[in-house]
Amino acid sequence: MQMAAPNSSSVVTHWAYMVQLQSGDIPPESDGTSTQGNPLADVWSWLDNTTWNLTDTTLTSEGVPGQSFTISLFKGGYFWGQGKDSIPFTVLGSVTPEGNLLLTHCYNNGELVQRTGWLIGTPSGAKMIFRSYEGESGVGEAVLNA
Repeated sequence: MQMAAPNSSSVVTHWAYMVQLQSGDIPPESDGTSTQGNPLADVWSWLDNTTWNLTDTTLTSEGVPGQSFTISLFKGGYFWGQGKDSIPFTVLGSVTPEGNLLLTHCYNNGELVQRTGWLIGTPSGAKMIFRSYEGESGVGEAVLNA
């Protein structure tokens, strides 16, 4: 499960590693540990300091590539970064161990654009494939700039 929502002047995001229980199963007790240092949460840690070329049907002119963003920090399944376009934006996202992706673009005018999809590949060649999470319909991809 992944979500992101505006909260005053900030954005709150969360992902949970969930497992479906069978009928009659009792949920396990929490051991109180954090995802910090958890191999499952850190499987995508190579995203740190990567740059991505973005194509999106609603964020770029008629889906034409031209925007890019750099992920400047990855920690425990979450990542942050900055857009490199004529209109500045911040990137906030999360990725589950299986590669489920939630990507939020935060523009200086307060607009939030959210995308959901998948992250596939390795540090030598990866791609984010996504669609609208809510709001205006859009699809796109971000390709690792190797």
